[in-house]
Amino acid sequence: MPAIRKAIGAKILDPKLLTAAEKLQYEGYLRRQQTNRMVRRTGLSRKLVQQILRGEREDVIRIRESSLTPWLPRLEREWAGGCRNGAELWLRLRVDGFQSSLRVVGEWATRQRRAERAVP
Repeated sequence: MPAIRKAIGAKILDPKLLTAAEKLQYEGYLRRQQTNRMVRRTGLSRKLVQQILRGEREDVIRIRESSLTPWLPRLEREWAGGCRNGAELWLRLRVDGFQSSLRVVGEWATRQRRAERAVP
């Protein structure tokens, strides 16, 4: 039947014309399609959804603390005080024991500048 349908170019499948075995396959196909649509709506991977449903995962949303978190009040004070250069902010934090990279502070400063430009 699949070869015949392909040969005649049938795009729509009439379930009444299927054999018993094909009907089982078709029903399984429909279930998988429905599952795929539901998984896509969540935005999560199929594997992760399966793990959650089986009770293997509970931490659907993990909260990662940034290396900047303890330094944010200090960064905000420096920013409010007029220091807008990521490298300078990084150097000021390093003096007081900040261990993370220049890139982390530079990206924070870039996000701050963009946020300021976005707000009229």
